[in-house]
Amino acid sequence: MQKTPDVVFLFSPSIILSLPNKNQNLKRHFVKAGALTFAVFLMLVTLIVIGTLITIAFYHHNYINKQLARQNLLSYSQSVLTAALTDSTLTFPWDGKSLNLTEDENYTFKVTKEPWGAYLIFHVLGSYGNFNVENRVLCGTKGFMDDAATLYLTDNNNALSISGTTQLVGDCYLPKAGIKASYMEGDYYRGKQLVYGEIKVSSNTLPTLDESYQETIRRLIAGKLNPKDSVLDFSKITSNEISHSFRQKTLYLISKEPLYLTRCKFEGNILIICSQPITVFEDATLSDVILAAPKITFKEGWTGSIQAYAQDTLLIEENVHFTFPSTLGIQSPKNVGLLQISENSRIDGNLWMTKNPKEKENKNMAVFEKGILFQGIAYVEGKFSLRGKINGSLYVEKFLYKTPSSYYENHLYNVEINIHNLLPYFSSAVLNPRRGCRAIKVLEP
Repeated sequence: MQKTPDVVFLFSPSIILSLPNKNQNLKRHFVKAGALTFAVFLMLVTLIVIGTLITIAFYHHNYINKQLARQNLLSYSQSVLTAALTDSTLTFPWDGKSLNLTEDENYTFKVTKEPWGAYLIFHVLGSYGNFNVENRVLCGTKGFMDDAATLYLTDNNNALSISGTTQLVGDCYLPKAGIKASYMEGDYYRGKQLVYGEIKVSSNTLPTLDESYQETIRRLIAGKLNPKDSVLDFSKITSNEISHSFRQKTLYLISKEPLYLTRCKFEGNILIICSQPITVFEDATLSDVILAAPKITFKEGWTGSIQAYAQDTLLIEENVHFTFPSTLGIQSPKNVGLLQISENSRIDGNLWMTKNPKEKENKNMAVFEKGILFQGIAYVEGKFSLRGKINGSLYVEKFLYKTPSSYYENHLYNVEINIHNLLPYFSSAVLNPRRGCRAIKVLEP
C-alpha cells in the first residue's frame, strides 16, 4: 500500500486560500500612508497659496490706499496753492486749514511767499505720513487796474492828437481836453473813429504802484543784500556756467568792476549786482536771473528771459527778444532815466520807469523805435516816444514825438495799442498785489 506524504494538505486549495497574504496586507498599509502624506502635502500647498493671496491682497490694499493718499495730497496741495493765489487777504505762512479740505488731520500744509524781483514765488509744502509734496511757482498778478485800460494818459491840460494809421483799441483814460485827429508829416488820421472803446477821464497822476514792490526794486538797485543769502565776488567765479536751484539760498554775484557777460550761462536763483555798467552779449544765456546796475546794455541779437533793473540807463539794441516773463525797469533817483529800445526788438513781459517825487523836474524818457513789438504792461512816469506796437496796456505821463524839425507833445503817429491782443493767460509783474496772483510757471521743486 502506497504511503501519502504528510505535506499534501499544506498545498491543498482550501489551505492555500485560507492562509493570510502578508504582501497584500503590507500593500494596503502603504496605500493608506501615501494618501495621508499626499493629503497633508496638498493641504500645506493650499495654505501657502491662500496665505500668499491674502498677503498680496493686503499689500495691494495698502498700495491702493497709499496711492489714494498720494493723489489726495497732490490734489489738496493744488487747492491750497489756488486759494493762496486768489485770496489777497491771507497772511503768510498759511496752513490752509480754513479751506476744510479733509477731516483727516494727518494732512498738513504750509504756504510761504517771497519776492523774486517784480514777481512772487509761492512755496507749498504738503505732508501725509511719509509722503511729501513740494511745489515752487513763479507768480505775477492778473493786471494792474481793476478796470483794464489800453491807454492811461495823465491829464496835463493837453489833448491827445493822433495821425496816420494809429489805432487805440480798448478803453482809454484821457485828459479832459480829449482826443482829436490831426496831420503829421502831411498824413491825416485814417481811422473811422478816434478810440475803438470807451473814453474815460484820467487824473493828473498815474495810478500808483505797490510800495512794497517799489521798495524791493530799490533794495536791488542799491545793492542791499540779504545776510541769509550766499554772496560771491564775481571775479572769483571759476566756471562760465552756473545753475542755481530755487531750493537753495539766493546766490548773489557782486562786482565793483564793469561786467561783460559773454560765452556764459547763468540760470535760476541768481542775482547779479554791479556798481558799474553791465553789458550782455548775444552769446550769453540768461534764464530767470536778475540783473541790477546803474546802466545795462543788451547787444544786438540777444534772446532770453530776465529781469533787468537800472538806476539810470537801459539800452536795447536791434533784434533783441525778451521772452516771457521778462521785466525791464528804471528807478532813477534824479529823474534822468533813459530806456531806449532799438528797431525790430520784442519784449514779452513788463516795462516800467518810476520817478522820485522829491525831485522837482522829471527828465525820464522811454523810446520805442520802429518795428518794436511789446506784449504786456508798460508804466512810464516820464515822456514816451512811441513808434512801435503794443499788445497790452500803456500807462504814461506824456507822449513826445520828434521830427527832424521839431518836437510834438501828446502826439501819436502810425502806432497801435490794443489790449485785446494781449494773451489771456498773461500775468504781469506785481504792480498791484490786491488784484490777486496768477501762476506763470513751475520752478523746480
